[in-house]
Amino acid sequence: MIGLLNGGWSGFGLGQSDIGGYTSLNDTEGLAYYKRDYEVLMRWCEMSAFSDMIFRTHPSNNPAFNVQIWDNEDIAKFFGRFA
Repeated sequence: MIGLLNGGWSGFGLGQSDIGGYTSLNDTEGLAYYKRDYEVLMRWCEMSAFSDMIFRTHPSNNPAFNVQIWDNEDIAKFFGRFA
């Protein structure tokens, strides 16, 4: 979101992001942890519906670790509504 806002102020009116993001981190030794959960994916769908020129998802670099669009019926319906 910050990158899209800064791009808009700089004259780049169209942007693109991978819905749900790309990178997942599960490094318990280094204490770096980022996992896409249900709420993050829903919020990303909402943001991308009104800010991106391309509306697409990305399974991430670790698909089994993250919530996906196809994981359950609620997510699929939500995504379809915004698509």
